[in-house]
Formats: sequence, structure tokens, C-alpha cells
Amino acid sequence: MVDIQLKCTQNPRSIRSGFSFDLDVETYNKLRDPERSAPGHLALLIVPPDIGRWISHQPDSIVLSCHGYWTSLHGMGEASSNVTTAISLPEHQQLTVKAMGTMFDAARRMTSAGGVGVN
Repeated sequence: MVDIQLKCTQNPRSIRSGFSFDLDVETYNKLRDPERSAPGHLALLIVPPDIGRWISHQPDSIVLSCHGYWTSLHGMGEASSNVTTAISLPEHQQLTVKAMGTMFDAARRMTSAGGVGVN
């Protein structure tokens, strides 16, 4: 099992090494909890301005017309605010099929280790 909080925006906040997203502290704390049984992640989809172009449905597929980035929040420190916290999503961590495989592999390692808090 993998927990992903998926957010989307048309106007991402760029930072030097990627993007930043303000996540509410309640969600952040749930995803970062080192005692959880599955790693928590934040994924940010950057979508085109025309909402009609976001998704294309086909009989055998769904195509998203966007690009995305992700980061693991599992085990991160406490937020410095009690409302939102800025999360950095590195530009090199694109949300791809390979990245999803990495997330699932990490979850399998946590499960096979028989403990929580393994990243």
C-alpha cells in the first residue's frame, strides 16, 4: 500500500530546484508519521489552463495532459506552522511509471521488514 496526496495547479510556485506547494498541516502530519504502515507521499500535477484538455478518456485508457512531481513525506520533521507548510517537490522527481514503481518498492520493503518507520 502507498498513500499519495494528489494536488493539482495551473500556476505552480517555482523554486530553484523544482516546485513548492503549501500543504495543510493536518495532512502533512498524517503523511509524515514515522509510525504509519505505508509511506506517505505528496504529488503535484501541473495542468494546462483549459480544463477540457486535462483528461482524455479512451475505451482502453485515460490520458492526463499534465506533468507531475512527487516527494516522500514519510519521517519528515514537524511543521513550523500550524496551518500550512511549504513542501518542496524536486524537479528531478517526476511522477512517472518508474517513480510509482519506486514508491511501491519502498512500501514492500517496509512491509517485509515487519516494522514501521523504514524508508
